[in-house]
Amino acid sequence: MGEKSTAPAASWQPSKPEQPEHREYRGYRERGEHPEVWLTYMPDSPPMGAYIESYRRSLDDPEGFWREAAGAIEWDVEPSQILDETSAPLYRWFPDGRLNTCVNAVDRHVAAGHGSRAAIIYDSPVTGTCERWTYDDLLEATSRFAGVLRSLGVNAGDRVVIYMPMIPRSWTPCAKS
Repeated sequence: MGEKSTAPAASWQPSKPEQPEHREYRGYRERGEHPEVWLTYMPDSPPMGAYIESYRRSLDDPEGFWREAAGAIEWDVEPSQILDETSAPLYRWFPDGRLNTCVNAVDRHVAAGHGSRAAIIYDSPVTGTCERWTYDDLLEATSRFAGVLRSLGVNAGDRVVIYMPMIPRSWTPCAKS
C-alpha cells in the first residue's frame, strides 16, 4: 500500500492575468484620460481597435459623432440641431427631429429585401420554447396591431400603456399607429 505523505499539500490557485490598474470613471475627461483600459482588457476577444477609436470619438466630439450616427437612420423630419444644452444638465438630443422607431427597426429591413432574415430568435431555457421571427413576420404583426389600435381610436401622438410579458408576441412595437 502507498505511504501517507506528511508534506504539506501544495496550494494551487489559478493564475490571474495581470489586470490594469483600476481608474475612477468619474472625472476622466478632466484628467485628460479615456477609460479605454476597461475596453482593452478582454481576454479571448477580437481586437477592439475600431471600437475604441469610435468610443474615443464619441467622447471627444459627441455632437459630431452623433450627427454622423444620425445619418444611418431614417427620419421623418431630419434634425437641424444635434444637442440642446439650454436646460443642462437635462440635455435633449435631436430636439427638432422626428422619426418612427418601427420604420427603423422593421420596415426598412423588409424594404431592403431582408424580410426573410431572422429579426428575433427567442430561446427560453425556462419554458423550452424556441421561436424565430423574421422581419416579414414582425412587419405583419406590427401592421395588424396598429390596425387594432386605430380601430380603438388611438391616433398618432396618443399615449398607450400596454402590459408586455417577456414573450416574443409582446415585443411587436405599436409605433405604427
